[in-house]
Amino acid sequence: MTGLAAVLIPSLMGYFVLRCFRPWSADFSLTDIFLSVGLGAGLSVQIIFYSLLVLNHIAPTRIIQAHVLCLAGLFFCLYRYRPKQPVSFSCRLGQAAGLSAVLMLTALMAVIFALVRPWGDWDGWAYWNFHAKFLFDAGYGWRRIFEHGVQAHHPWLLPLLDIWGWSFYGAVKEAVPLAIGIIFTVSTVGLLVASLKKYVPFAWALLAGFFLVSIPGFIQHGTSQYADIEAAFFILMSSVVAVDLLESPRGHTAVLTGLCLGLTACTKDNGIVAALLLLILIIVRLSKSGSVALIRPLGWGFTATGLAVALMRCFETYNPFSDSYAVFLPGLWNWHKWVFMARFAFHDLFGFHWGGLWILALAVLMACRGPWAMGKAAFLMPFMVSYAVFYFFIFALSALNIQWLLSVAFDRTLYLLVPTLVFALFYAMAEGRADHYDRQ
Repeated sequence: MTGLAAVLIPSLMGYFVLRCFRPWSADFSLTDIFLSVGLGAGLSVQIIFYSLLVLNHIAPTRIIQAHVLCLAGLFFCLYRYRPKQPVSFSCRLGQAAGLSAVLMLTALMAVIFALVRPWGDWDGWAYWNFHAKFLFDAGYGWRRIFEHGVQAHHPWLLPLLDIWGWSFYGAVKEAVPLAIGIIFTVSTVGLLVASLKKYVPFAWALLAGFFLVSIPGFIQHGTSQYADIEAAFFILMSSVVAVDLLESPRGHTAVLTGLCLGLTACTKDNGIVAALLLLILIIVRLSKSGSVALIRPLGWGFTATGLAVALMRCFETYNPFSDSYAVFLPGLWNWHKWVFMARFAFHDLFGFHWGGLWILALAVLMACRGPWAMGKAAFLMPFMVSYAVFYFFIFALSALNIQWLLSVAFDRTLYLLVPTLVFALFYAMAEGRADHYDRQ
């Protein structure tokens, strides 16, 4: 019952926030379920972060009270705007059954992988869980974590989610980070299928979900208790909401897109890079489409949630000469290094652990050439390419041993793009298929 309340309270907050940006007259869709999970988790993290700044320590009782107060406030604010007729659920029984099947398969596999290693992989227990436990137990001495830059380097979304769950128990419980990994793994698959359903036939959307689940490393890494699955979820969520914005440009959708981008930046450093790249590309698309007026609400939404990252960085003692940031400029024109990276990437991308994802990506790009094949989602391919190119230059600049760096970071860097890439590929295939029939 305690665990159910820890999930239900943020999800209800997320749903009420979503209703602030979508009219009550609109149908409740499958996408809203998973958007509510993401928005609720993000709002919960914001509450905990700012309560930490105000109280100067983690106070579980106060955190729970703040959540309940926020939930009640959102409910009463929206109550006056409630619809005269109940909101309908826009989903057929067969579609709900199909989605349930892929989610149950995902959940079953995620539980199996998670129970095998209840404290996650190396960085799960030695980095992310340690970070959360330090903040939870340190009391007024929580700032000491910044004396060890490796522990305070990334933004705090995952550790604060752990703290939210532990607040209900009043103690550190291994079930909380384990459950968070499972929830976000399942929610990522659910969001992929539900969001694609709006743009492609449901059979294609369901196939995309099964394809994502079939990628050998997706569920295994999703339950490793790293922040990668949370970052992958929020990148997908930002992409989905951004496509809606470009499809139907409105101020409310622009603010919602900005909020999602800010939450993406709260996940980890890779999330900051992804959020900024997406923000730039969305602004370019809005400018070209004549919707310049929406850039301001987009920016306000991004600032509202992304501000927490900037405030957290104010506490961190940034050391550009530490091992994590050490650079070696000659690496940029060391062709041996570039050749090694190219060979590593080739063998890795076409390895078994990606389940044919990159082969499918090449096939779709060859079959669906041109931006016309991606419709309103045309910005996603430039985003993913620019993200990958950026990190190739980061690898080239790094003074760390390149073989070791690629072995530990290459797959994790690309993992964040996997759900969004699957979304873009199946969107493109459906658009290309429709265009083919139109020409006939």
